[in-house]
Amino acid sequence: MKTIKIFVILLLQVTLINQVFSQEFPITFDSKNLNLAKNDIKKWNDKFVSTKCVVGDVEEVRTKSYFKCNIDNENYVWVAEITKDKNVRKNDTITFLGIIFKVKKNDKEVLKYNNEGLNLIILALINNTDENRSYILPPAEKKFIEWKNGIITQDE
Repeated sequence: MKTIKIFVILLLQVTLINQVFSQEFPITFDSKNLNLAKNDIKKWNDKFVSTKCVVGDVEEVRTKSYFKCNIDNENYVWVAEITKDKNVRKNDTITFLGIIFKVKKNDKEVLKYNNEGLNLIILALINNTDENRSYILPPAEKKFIEWKNGIITQDE
């Protein structure tokens, strides 16, 4: 019984929704916004954003994966994905909801990927290449539902 409880707890850490979405999720973060955020990270700190990109590279680092998110042919940002989704590969198209944080000056791991001071953490991810498979961190389920309904609110 104890083993079953532990298994259920582990399963709940990442909610897997294996469903095809017929609608497009709203995109709020494009190359223009990426450049604005890089130039004024204080204004973008703690903001929820969503984007669609092609994964240019994947690197595994301790407890998370980093994806090089090519927003267009010239602009990219490395994003942190803490569920360590092994199903996201180079050249996959992903759509995700994330939150931007200002990188702390002593956080060498994040600065290795984003030396502009911008840290983008994925909260919910849709792998458009892999049958729209979705991963949602449990604390972000409410945000995911809002996003699915075309809304991205900013918490105060």
